[in-house]
Amino acid sequence: MAKQVIGKNGHLCIEMTISEALHKCRFGVLVLELGVCDNCNTQLVNNEEPVYYIAVLNELFCKDCFDDYIENAPYYEEDKDFEIEHYNYYAKMLNLEVS
Repeated sequence: MAKQVIGKNGHLCIEMTISEALHKCRFGVLVLELGVCDNCNTQLVNNEEPVYYIAVLNELFCKDCFDDYIENAPYYEEDKDFEIEHYNYYAKMLNLEVS
């Protein structure tokens, strides 16, 4: 089940299953039931491991890359409008509260 995640520096993110990423958000290759981490290019298969949408990047990350990004990425206030727009787009698809 998808949920909002806010990084320690304020990044808006969504944690979801690969199934939600594929079927609701249209990330990855639906026919093959396969997603790909936009950072490390690891295949994201349909299992219990969550995947993470990072709104400011408009990208989907595996857990390892997400943890690294959230721990180290600075937050730039000038990106806020872009981030909110992209977050809200996918939040609506996943029936999450919009920002």
